[in-house]
Amino acid sequence: MMYASPVWTSYNKEALERVLHMQKQAARIILEAQRTSRTVTCLITLSWIPFYNEVFIKQCELAYKRIKG
Repeated sequence: MMYASPVWTSYNKEALERVLHMQKQAARIILEAQRTSRTVTCLITLSWIPFYNEVFIKQCELAYKRIKG
């Protein structure tokens, strides 16, 4: 999910939402949770960062590396 995400997610918000949806589904499958269970709870249980936050971190990391050389 994270391969080249700083590049492709900055151009396509729909793709970002689709990947976040897949992340939520994966969390429910791994935890064998009900479809109606809160995804925030599932992500916390797995110690996962929501995809859009992880992408933001990667974008900041990329910008920092470009500035610092």
